[in-house]
Amino acid sequence: MDWKVLTGMVVGYFVYIFFGGLIFHFIESPKEDKVRTSSRNVSLAFLERFSCVSEAEFESLVKALINAYDMGVIQTNSTSSVSNWDIASATFFSSTVVTTIGYGNISPSTEGGRAFCVLYAIFGIPFTGILLSAIGEKLKNLAKRAISSKKCAKDTKTCALIRCATVLGAGVIVFLFIPSVTFTVTEGWTYAESLYYCFITLSTIGFGDFVPGKYFGGIQIQLNNHKVCSNLPYRYTKNRSVSHIRPGHFQPPG
Repeated sequence: MDWKVLTGMVVGYFVYIFFGGLIFHFIESPKEDKVRTSSRNVSLAFLERFSCVSEAEFESLVKALINAYDMGVIQTNSTSSVSNWDIASATFFSSTVVTTIGYGNISPSTEGGRAFCVLYAIFGIPFTGILLSAIGEKLKNLAKRAISSKKCAKDTKTCALIRCATVLGAGVIVFLFIPSVTFTVTEGWTYAESLYYCFITLSTIGFGDFVPGKYFGGIQIQLNNHKVCSNLPYRYTKNRSVSHIRPGHFQPPG
């Protein structure tokens, strides 16, 4: 490849990245600003209503809850999230490692876990690549036999296009459309959300904003009756609840 062409491709690549960032900025930043303002208003209203809680104490509680949430733990006096490292969850995490999806919703927090993750990925990622290559070869051969005919023997270009379209169409149906229906039913997502999740997963982008089993139909956190000005960090409003915690779906106490 000529150096001028390569240089042009590099420049074009960075322009493409900047263009994407610009579009995402204008689409996503207005909602972020609204959430930021709403969260700030909720915090100020809470501190104004319960003056016995200092701003430093409140921020300390919020940071503790955020740190726990970053590790996949949702904990209140009466409700706790399911374990992130039970056999089923740990097996699901292993699959995200070897497929390089890496949702980011959970990750090893111990030195031993991190060391094993590196060793596990070194062998698991190539193994996954070999397996997927073998499956792809089998699918290609099946498609080749399914559409083989005298016409294909005479027109190899047409045959190749038909074969490619058949494999691609089957892949889209099996790995995108059908799983999207399944996730719509089992996870309570919309079909568009499920389709988005399947594409982000199959492309190994793996944002982690949607993860199967993460919400179990929406986690409903009910806070027991607690006197607000006693026993930090358990200072909550009486009979308050936050329902269906999901990204962008926080509903402050009314």
